[in-house]
Amino acid sequence: MSGHKQLPEGSVEFVEGMGLYFAQFDLPRIFGRIVGLLMVSEQPIPHDEIARLLSISRGSVSTNIRLALSLSMAERVAVPGDRRDFYRQTGDTWGRGLAAEAGHLAPLVRMGQHALKTLPDDHPTARARIEEMLDFCAFFEEECSGLLARWEARREARRATRGPSSAQPSYPPPASVMNGDA
Repeated sequence: MSGHKQLPEGSVEFVEGMGLYFAQFDLPRIFGRIVGLLMVSEQPIPHDEIARLLSISRGSVSTNIRLALSLSMAERVAVPGDRRDFYRQTGDTWGRGLAAEAGHLAPLVRMGQHALKTLPDDHPTARARIEEMLDFCAFFEEECSGLLARWEARREARRATRGPSSAQPSYPPPASVMNGDA
């Protein structure tokens, strides 16, 4: 038995907020709520417990947990002595998400490279547009690599100074919050 009886105290607002956050990007609100639940859970949660804790159908859990798995925001794990599938948030969800976004450009690059090979030389406007797209893709991949390296250094520094499970992290707020944009 997972030991979950209710959502951790004080986390209901966070879980619901995560639903609203992801909904603004046209992802299902339930998906965001599941991601939020996995974030506040100290242990992996079985499928049926996710449904019970969030008061949603098991079918909704199945659909949205598959989405979370495909986006590398959740992972399936086994719990010794229990035959059910359990889920937890993946390690470095945010870095993995950024790496996945950069990886999504590969088909665009292939199409652009093929187009440049097949476009006649007397189509300079079309060639320039495609070359700009390819340049942007290269720029984005380079920036993502640097961003991921800086993120990993920051994660490691945080772990070294306060440990991975400190109860009260002291993160600076994002610039958008500091600037009043949130």
